[in-house]
Amino acid sequence: MATAVGNRVALSWEAVTGAQGYEIYEGIAIEGKISYTKAADIRQCSKVFVRNAAGTTYYYYVRAYTKKAGQSRSCLLYTSDAADDSLR
Repeated sequence: MATAVGNRVALSWEAVTGAQGYEIYEGIAIEGKISYTKAADIRQCSKVFVRNAAGTTYYYYVRAYTKKAGQSRSCLLYTSDAADDSLR
């Protein structure tokens, strides 16, 4: 879930059993396409971002991950833009 108040964006989600961490990606629209970059790699189930670019829409997605024997697995937990097919 994402909540925006002023220049703060708070993200939170339910814990995933067995997850070792969560990757948060943040995106902005550039020429009609959302471009994402990794914004955080955390262990807790919430994160607050402070953004000062007035009038900019930010998009987020969160992936839970686990790493075993040199392999990494992940699953999409949350996206702020359900219409973005590049996340599937």
